[in-house]
Parts: sequence; structure tokens; C-alpha cells
Amino acid sequence: MLSEFLKTIFSCGENTDGLSDHELLEKVFEKTADIELSMEDIEDLRRQEPRRPLYIGVKNPAEFNLRHKALRAYLNDEYEKAEELSKKGLEMNPGSAYLHYILGAAKTNRCEHEEGIKELTRAVELNPKFSQAHVELAKAYFQRGIETTMEEQNLKTPQEALKRIGFTGDILIAEQYLINARDLTPTKPGAYDIIGRFYLCAGRPKLARQNLKEAIRYNTKLEDMTRLLDTINARTE
Repeated sequence: MLSEFLKTIFSCGENTDGLSDHELLEKVFEKTADIELSMEDIEDLRRQEPRRPLYIGVKNPAEFNLRHKALRAYLNDEYEKAEELSKKGLEMNPGSAYLHYILGAAKTNRCEHEEGIKELTRAVELNPKFSQAHVELAKAYFQRGIETTMEEQNLKTPQEALKRIGFTGDILIAEQYLINARDLTPTKPGAYDIIGRFYLCAGRPKLARQNLKEAIRYNTKLEDMTRLLDTINARTE
């Protein structure tokens, strides 16, 4: 039940770096699975996409290959494998924000919240402009807050837990990381979409509407979001 609730907020199609998980698998990883890249190749990719964290701070081709495989495993929901591969990569390059990000995201999806938050925080410390790491940190805090409240108060649904918590504790921290992600990528609709859905689930329709409008402004083809915004407008009129 909680996993489905999380998907309504954090799985909005396009991530804050501009590619959906499906596109990453289909257009990038499946087509490059058997390609061995040199450092020259990797540097060329970094020059083409200087903001993409996957290409930042690569130590050697072997470490990049582990990043590639770890992310591919993560996107295929193979979290244990993603964790194993990212740890191997971190043995080669402990200063890799990207590998800390994959490790933290994998741990969060295995409900290892404390370790997940620790790794994702390290990713943000190493690369403060890593917007997707901010999103994953928001998800980790949000999930921990909801799960803890459901257990402590014997609640049946995450919606009940969210009403009990309100904008305090882990939910307040999650909001700040979503604001960070949005402000780091001010022209990317994905960040506005996520925080808009977050506010909608948290009972803040005005803030939800404000952010969803911005998402549509940057991508007028977002039909699902347009329908969601129409629903919010109908409820608040």
C-alpha cells in the first residue's frame, strides 16, 4: 500500500534530469550494455552533457562500467544487485556522488531508511547540484516518516499517517529537499510535477496547483498533469 502511495508522488514519468526511467533503459542502457568506453569516450560524453551526474568525477573506465551496471540494476528494480555493484564502485572511487546516490536509493527501496539517508546525504554533500539525489532524499525521509507513524500509531493507510504528521518532522525535511530539486532545475517539468503531487497528497491544493501549472508551462504535452490540475481546480473553486 505504501509503495503505491509513493509512486503517485515520486514516479511521475520524467525525472529531474529530463529522462524517464523507461527512456534510460531503452535508449541508453540496453543499447550500450556491451560497449567498453575509454576515458576519452567518457570525457567526451561529459563535455556533451556537463550537468549529467553519471559522467561527473569518473576515476577510470572500470568504475564507470560499475556505475552503468548499478544504475541499470536499480532501474530494473534489482536493488540488492545495484547495492552490490555500487559498493564495488565505491571501493575504487569513494568520492563518487553518483555511486553514493545509487547505493542510497537502493537501500531506501529496500526499506533500509537510515543507511539510505546516510548515503544520499553523502551524494548531496559531494555534489550539491545533483537534483535527483535531492528527490531521492525527499522520498527517503517521506517514507521513513510515514512508515514510523503507521507503526507507532497502528494506522492502516499512509494517507492517515500523513494527516497525523502534517508538515512536521520527516515530511517537512522531505518538502525542503523537493524544493531544492525544483530550484536546481527551474526549467525541468519533472521537479515541478513531483512537488506538485507531494503538495496535493499532503492537502496543500494551492501549492499543488502553483507547481503543476509551472510543469505544464515547461511541457504543454503533459496531458496527465493537465487533467490533475483540472481536478484540483474543480475541488477548490
